[in-house]
Amino acid sequence: MAYWGLAMSELPNPLVPPFPRANLKAGSEAIQQGKAAKTETPREAAYLAAIEVFHTDYDNVNHKTRAERYEQAMQRLHENYPDDPEAAIFYALALNGAVDFDDKTYSKQLKAAAILNVEAKKQPNHPGIAHYLIHSYDFAPLAAMCVSTAQLYGKIAPSAPHALHMPSHIYSMLGMWDESIRSNLASEGAAEAYGLPVAHQLDFLVYAYLQRAEDGPAKNVIDSMVPISVGLGTDTALAAIPARFAWAGQTRIQKQAALAWVIFSEGQRDVAIAAMRQAADLDDASEKNVGTSWCRSVRCWANYTWRQV
Repeated sequence: MAYWGLAMSELPNPLVPPFPRANLKAGSEAIQQGKAAKTETPREAAYLAAIEVFHTDYDNVNHKTRAERYEQAMQRLHENYPDDPEAAIFYALALNGAVDFDDKTYSKQLKAAAILNVEAKKQPNHPGIAHYLIHSYDFAPLAAMCVSTAQLYGKIAPSAPHALHMPSHIYSMLGMWDESIRSNLASEGAAEAYGLPVAHQLDFLVYAYLQRAEDGPAKNVIDSMVPISVGLGTDTALAAIPARFAWAGQTRIQKQAALAWVIFSEGQRDVAIAAMRQAADLDDASEKNVGTSWCRSVRCWANYTWRQV
């Protein structure tokens, strides 16, 4: 079974492909070593056979096809070992790994959640069950069904950075910004204690701060970021965090300009001009990319419009 574990661990995050060829090669080699082991039991052989389906022809067969084949193999494993809770749990994970994002009935996600909810009643403190339930419900129409699990997960593994972060996937979907902030601050603290990267957590943290219009704390996070890349999750976060904040600045300019027009429509011309000048000053303080050719939008708009009135 250890070789099965090695093969599984070569998929850095089984829900975030594509996987490096080197990892797939190492996983395939671990499977072959496991199959050659003399102490292999029928159950261990079944686990190895299931994960081997995913690794077979990884150079020639696309990920989606192999993920679907693996899902089917894990279904057979679960059916053959109905009393094995780990077979059920990893079948649910395989279902999430083979999700069709164009399927708005969320059939595989809900099937995975149903399996995991049964297991959760038997093992309410199983961290893997809570983790995979959050992934199963990590979609806007489903998220409300996972609040209780999100609230539980951090308590199950209070020293695990990812366990402390994962509830914020649900909180963000539901606009629970205070809860998301607490979740990611706790995760950040735990990760730093282990010397682990925190970019993914910080992405969720900045997003929650901006939703609450707390630009100051968001800017503090950005200023303290260490740009260390350890994979797709951190790379995405490192790109998204400053972009979210920069767009927040543009939104603030647009809101100020809109406010000026509202005041003007109420007949308060002098107050409206002052408000529009404030928007224009904010716009002047921002930078235009060299690839764009338009003038400072608010300043030009204000100068032209107020001359007409």
